[in-house]
Order: sequence, then structure tokens, then C-alpha cells
Amino acid sequence: MKYVYKIVCVVIAAVVIGLIAFSPILGIRLQSDWVAIGQAQAINKGDLDMAMKYLENDGQLSEYVSETTSLYEMFFGDTGQFFTAFSSLFNLAENKAVQILVAPAIAFAISLAFTVLCAIAVIIFGIFAKNNRKVIYSCIAGIASYFLMIENFAVIEEIMTSGRLSLVDITQLWYMSFFGEIVNFELLEPITVIPFLFGAVIVWTLLYNYTLTPAQKRERKLMLKEAD
Repeated sequence: MKYVYKIVCVVIAAVVIGLIAFSPILGIRLQSDWVAIGQAQAINKGDLDMAMKYLENDGQLSEYVSETTSLYEMFFGDTGQFFTAFSSLFNLAENKAVQILVAPAIAFAISLAFTVLCAIAVIIFGIFAKNNRKVIYSCIAGIASYFLMIENFAVIEEIMTSGRLSLVDITQLWYMSFFGEIVNFELLEPITVIPFLFGAVIVWTLLYNYTLTPAQKRERKLMLKEAD
């Protein structure tokens, strides 16, 4: 049973890391009267991937364009190459208008990284720790970090969608106002299961401890030097 416990902990924690790294977690949606131009070009070129970004749930073309991405794509994929080129083209580092994003973005990145570290800690403690309460503590920290991450992202979302930061501000090009506005900038559903996964590890650990025989519990207390 001990090895089954370890395997389940490792698998669930690995799922948390996989969701954060590889699943589409960030979505952006623009509204523009000029989207029809992009629609026509995508359709004429037979670019199905691009055309799909203009489709609503009913399969109709609309005045919106939607894009989703994962952290892996942002760092290593085409999306990341796009953002790198975009930053270089419009010199975002020198753009004072986007400085309001710096503090919440850093706080978001730190809390996201800490959530990943908590999942890694679950794997390490699940395999090697004699005291599996460390697994529970890591999960609690991971849940807290997740909600801190959500709160930090909410600040970024409000800045991006409230009009405080427009495409004109970001690009510093006055005519970008004709190309639309950001109407959605959000974390997507795959990431919302993370606290439930951490919670599942907590429940699994408690159930495992409950199934220990009195002799096993005494042995563990002696091992941890907690014997009465």
C-alpha cells in the first residue's frame, strides 16, 4: 500500500505540473471591425488554424479573434517567437504605458512558479519523506499559492480589459485603435482544477494514514521520534 500511495502522489503532482506547462492556460480575445480582412485572407489561403480563431461556437464568422496559448508555447513555440518579435518591434522595455503591468506580472510569475515548486515538493516528499505530513503541508501551500496567482492575474486582466491599457498604449502607434480592443484576457479552465488536485492528494494522504494498522502507526511514531 505504501508504494501505491507514493505512485498516486507522484502521478497527481505530475499532472499539476503538466497542466501548468503544457495545457492552454491563457486566452486573449480581440474585437475589431477589421477582423473581416483577416477572415478573408485566412480563408483564401486555406489557413484553417487561423480561420478557426474567427469562429464562434455556432461555427459562424464573427468580429472577434481568439487565441490561446500554454507556457511551453510562450517560451519555446511559435507564440513565444511572436511575443519576442512583438516586444522587439515596439520596444516594450522602453514603453512607460505598460509599466503598470510589471508589478502584477512579477507577482503572478512568482506565485505560478511557487505552485509548480509545491507540486515538485509533493513528488519529492511523497517518494522520500518518512513523514507524509510534509506532503499535506506542500499541498496546502500549493493551494494558497494558486489562489494568490489567481488574484494577481485578476489585476492583469482588469488592466488589459478595462481600457487602462489599449493596443495604442502597447504599440505606441495611434492607428492601432482601428484594429480593435482587448475584450478578454483570462486564465482558461484547465488550470482551475489545480486546487482540486492538491486537495485530492491531501485526502489520499489522510486515507492512507487512516488505513495504517496500530503496529504501523507505532512504528512510524518511533521512526519520527514521536512515541509517547
